Amino acid sequence: MAATEKPPVFVIGPTTRCGTSLLQRLLNSTGRIVVYGENFALLQTFPDIIRNYQREADAKRKVIAMARDLLVEKREDFEASSLFPDFDSYLRALIGSFRLLLRSYRDDAAALGFERWGIKHQIRSQTSFAILPRLLPDARYVMIYRDLLPVARSAKARWPGDFRGPQDWRRFARNWADNIRTMQRLSGDAFLLLKYENFTADPEPHLQRLERFVEIDGIDRAVMTRRINDQPRFAPDGSAVTDYRPPQPLSDEETDLMMSECAAFYRELGYGAAG
Repeated sequence: MAATEKPPVFVIGPTTRCGTSLLQRLLNSTGRIVVYGENFALLQTFPDIIRNYQREADAKRKVIAMARDLLVEKREDFEASSLFPDFDSYLRALIGSFRLLLRSYRDDAAALGFERWGIKHQIRSQTSFAILPRLLPDARYVMIYRDLLPVARSAKARWPGDFRGPQDWRRFARNWADNIRTMQRLSGDAFLLLKYENFTADPEPHLQRLERFVEIDGIDRAVMTRRINDQPRFAPDGSAVTDYRPPQPLSDEETDLMMSECAAFYRELGYGAAG
């Protein structure tokens, strides 16, 4: 199948630091698929715009039609805040614009010689993520989650400004749990759900599943043994920069705040007692 015909593969995590970068590297190592970096405007904001426009569709359709009738048929002087393009034509344009942006990825991947393409993404909004399979039913979704505590340690080190008070720790844990539940509810041939700890403890069977799922083999197993997050990257001026920050320990209070939101679910996923 030509590159222009294969549906995309989305690599999804419930939060940051859950293993999506590892999956991206593994798939890119085949030389046959390119998984691009995060684009929250495309995979979060745009679906939200479409979803919000579709809300109360019948009522909006009726109000817009009435306003257009007042303008064109009755030629009345009226307050025209509800005057809008035809509801269904505009909705088709919104969805068409979304798909046009996705086609730019497809075309770029084909120009680079890849037979398949994808995007890495972390769920920030359950509602925008939930609409993706409806907008793109032919796409494949590789989803991976990880123990909350190492995820939080890493996030604390990388983005300390996100944790300014108790409410931030509760929010982080709540999002982690809710987003994993959202992932668990998705089932069928289009979805593959992986647990990071199982994946890294015994990679081979999971790598074989991944290859079958995306219908591309040749993953370089050596990627699993290489660490690159502490390697320097190059700034636009050519200088080498490293932004790696080792995970930071969690205080008992921080751990307790998170567990107050999701302790039962944490254990349900097979993770041990907090500590």
